[in-house]
Amino acid sequence: MAAFISLETRLKGWFGATFAELPEALARTVEREFKPFGWDGLEPDQRREYARQWDCKKDPARQEEHERAWALVSELQELEDQIEAWRAVQTPTASDLQTQQARLADLQAAINRVRARLDRRPPRAHRPSGPAVPAPGGGSVAFVAYPAALAQLRQRLKATPEELAAWIFMGSEHDGLVAYLQPGDDEPPRRFAFPTGEPSRMGGDHDYVPLMMGCWFARQDIEQFEPKARYTTGRDLLARWGSLPGVDAVAFVRAKIEESRLVDLHPVYGGTRISTDDADYPPVELGLFRVADVEAIEAEDFGGLPGAAGAEGAEERRLRLTKRRAQLQASGVRNFNQVLAEEEGLSVERIKQLLKPKAAPPSPVGPATWVDPIQQKGSPTQRPTKRKD
Repeated sequence: MAAFISLETRLKGWFGATFAELPEALARTVEREFKPFGWDGLEPDQRREYARQWDCKKDPARQEEHERAWALVSELQELEDQIEAWRAVQTPTASDLQTQQARLADLQAAINRVRARLDRRPPRAHRPSGPAVPAPGGGSVAFVAYPAALAQLRQRLKATPEELAAWIFMGSEHDGLVAYLQPGDDEPPRRFAFPTGEPSRMGGDHDYVPLMMGCWFARQDIEQFEPKARYTTGRDLLARWGSLPGVDAVAFVRAKIEESRLVDLHPVYGGTRISTDDADYPPVELGLFRVADVEAIEAEDFGGLPGAAGAEGAEERRLRLTKRRAQLQASGVRNFNQVLAEEEGLSVERIKQLLKPKAAPPSPVGPATWVDPIQQKGSPTQRPTKRKD
């Protein structure tokens, strides 16, 4: 087997050149390996970062590491699903409750072991980067790889890979996250950025999730991240609105974009073909949409609860949750908000919002959530309406 040769090493000294200036052999390599993004459509730093991502994915020494990480992520997701199933089990007797609690304790212990293995760095011989790098202000910064970061965000925020891509695209400047490439021992890591370019030069592969496989994140950023904006995919949005009688979901999404009430985001292309009328752009299913915008449209255009005749209203839900909270408090449960959040499949912050009296102003900083079906949500924040004279 031929020895692996780093693409970044082969391109050293050529990242600032145009495609026409590359030596013939190197040009053939670039044309083959940089598909679908091309060369001239990328800035020099983006070319270097893409080459580093290529090295991360292709290096045989790292392949075993990637496979182990994904196996652990799959195991973690399965354990989390089992915990959710056991929490839903009815416990009419003390014996049933004891069995449930014992099983939940075993599953939580297994989850803790898997998380520890995800966080544990592989041997130095299999990975060129160290566990921490010097921070600009002194000290060091610990990093976690993409699989471990996603597992933590999924557990804590029910985040998806697509949503993580949106947060990376927005960056810390816009309440998102910063991703890095191959943090080393002795120098600050380079910031990851999705490649950009003319759609006609970048080919038909619109999937941005594989581009994140070589990403690393500051451990502290992942542990403390509280998103101010949540995102859903165009695929899920079309399914959500398309299930309503008489609604053409694609046409409705296009209409809301034309009204500037909805934005279709794509981390690589910026937008989708539904807003550009350009077939080289990705389909709307691969776009990302702010949940807050979706909820505001549902509140105004659908009356708040589309297709939910007889469904629980916002005030009814608040009263039900208030009654349930009182029951938990009376039974001696101290973390009643946490218990309520687990029962409802929501965050504690969202539970606190729902329990506020109707006249109370909404929290201006609480993270948005979108983990319930439309019929289960309370009344979302309304957009301000123009005054008619």
